[in-house]
Amino acid sequence: MSIKQMPGRVLISLLLSVTGLLSGCASHNENASLLAKKQAQNISQNLPIKSAGYTLVLAQSSGTTVKMTIISEAGLRPRRRLTPF
Repeated sequence: MSIKQMPGRVLISLLLSVTGLLSGCASHNENASLLAKKQAQNISQNLPIKSAGYTLVLAQSSGTTVKMTIISEAGLRPRRRLTPF
């Protein structure tokens, strides 16, 4: 094997390694998406939820996040911004 052929083998090994890493990431995203979907379903079973002048009226999953819709009963804007899971 000449020296000119070695970089190709290194490149192939590198590409296989990157592909393996990306496959692992996809697996984690699938798990996170499934968890978000289950959490949204669990929350939705108990809606509406009222607390401190606000009502949680909708929970839905979008990819790896759970989006929630909150209505202020007094017509005021919510003081806190919810962060996705």
